[in-house]
Amino acid sequence: MPKILYCITKGNFGGAQKYVYDLATHIDKSQYEAVLVCAAGEGDTLPKKLAEKGIRFITLTSLYRDINIVNELKSFVELYRIFKKEKPDIIHLNSSKMGGTGAFIGRLAGVKKIVFTAHGFAFNEDRSFISKKISLFFHYLTILLTHQTIIVSKKTMKDIDYLPFIKNKLVKIYNGIDITLDFETKETARATLHLPDTFTLLSIGELHTNKGYDLFIPSLKNIQTDFVYAIIGAGEEQANLQKIIDKHGLTDKVKMLGRIADAYKYIKASDIFILPSRTEAFPYVLLESGLSQSAVLASRVGGIPEIIIENETGLMFDPHDSDELTTKLKTLMENEELREKLARNIHEKVVQDFSIDKMMTETVAVYRL
Repeated sequence: MPKILYCITKGNFGGAQKYVYDLATHIDKSQYEAVLVCAAGEGDTLPKKLAEKGIRFITLTSLYRDINIVNELKSFVELYRIFKKEKPDIIHLNSSKMGGTGAFIGRLAGVKKIVFTAHGFAFNEDRSFISKKISLFFHYLTILLTHQTIIVSKKTMKDIDYLPFIKNKLVKIYNGIDITLDFETKETARATLHLPDTFTLLSIGELHTNKGYDLFIPSLKNIQTDFVYAIIGAGEEQANLQKIIDKHGLTDKVKMLGRIADAYKYIKASDIFILPSRTEAFPYVLLESGLSQSAVLASRVGGIPEIIIENETGLMFDPHDSDELTTKLKTLMENEELREKLARNIHEKVVQDFSIDKMMTETVAVYRL
């Protein structure tokens, strides 16, 4: 039976980790053996959740997100030993750090099939010109070392497929979602999150500059009707966001709720789901909000326009255009009929186009040796 090692740097439970969890738990166990490889010290949510499903995991003790030459050399040796001991037929690499390291070591170890999923490209982030070019080079090198690289949206495909010698290595497979997911009712979700019974905006995501909360929050000072904006997530931007909230007199309106397990369950607490990101590849949280039948207001970046059709499955805005953002937000808040239409349509689109079964069928085709 072919063995797949699902390799990822961090063991927390962000979008890339959810992707790995879904693949490892939905792969046909009569056809493949799935094993997780992830770094230690970065949170244990993913390995713990997979262990509960009976999936074995291997902890890397020397691989960290930050670059350190001594640790890099140690991680090379450690990963090489794991590959030689486990003798995987396939390694499926996730995250930039694991992608580059794993593809190189996989080649040295003679792994038959090296697959990498690009969940997004760092050169699309707000960085210096030099930093973006260095990032592009290392992404390119990673793809060259793989046998197949999965790209999660048309937009991210366009970001990379013009480079030489890699076009035949690239395949677009959209992220998929379990369409049988259960959500709490609006009343239960609001009670659990300790939110008042008023018009509610909701976001879920790490408190990071990429998520654009610092661009969205100031626009709320222009909203005169009663509302609350809740953010589920934690991260390095929390202190800065609190300063922005205080500066604009929104302390009573904006609630940072911290990290909450299985946050998707509470999406129905919202009247509008907000995704104000500066950059995205193809966000799971947008599929979750769509499946929950929530009206969505999202930034017009990355793969988001491949889910959101303007005025059909949601509304979009330029995250740097505060006037457009405010106009679109007011439009949705004032028009219940529009919200209901968008919620119905995005639910239908997610169920039809972005199921986990579709993702698994297309991914297993990539695994064929």
